[in-house]
Amino acid sequence: MYGELNIDDMPLVSAPLLNIVNGRSEVPMRYLFELFGARVEWNKTTQTITAVKNGLSLKMTINSNIAYINGKTVHLDSPPHIIRYNTYVPLRFISESFGYEVEYNSADRSVDIWTGIMDNPSTQ
Repeated sequence: MYGELNIDDMPLVSAPLLNIVNGRSEVPMRYLFELFGARVEWNKTTQTITAVKNGLSLKMTINSNIAYINGKTVHLDSPPHIIRYNTYVPLRFISESFGYEVEYNSADRSVDIWTGIMDNPSTQ
């Protein structure tokens, strides 16, 4: 099942379609982290994802329900996994970890992420 992604009420035309699994929206990790301006690293040996932005460090491992935000353990109800050579991560968890609001529209299976950037253009 697939849906669309919107940021601050603007559809992301070039965004990959959302992958919806067990009611959870997922996106390719690199796309989402780069969209948010985070530096992302992939450790192939340990299959670990690390993203850093503005003093926030987020670490996840493929198929693990445990993540770390600035070293603090957090339980994931949807672990990251690999689909056809792409690493997919839980959209809500990542977005909210970076301080953004997330709304899901079940009618059209779209996700809106509210960053607040449009409310304060001087932060761009």
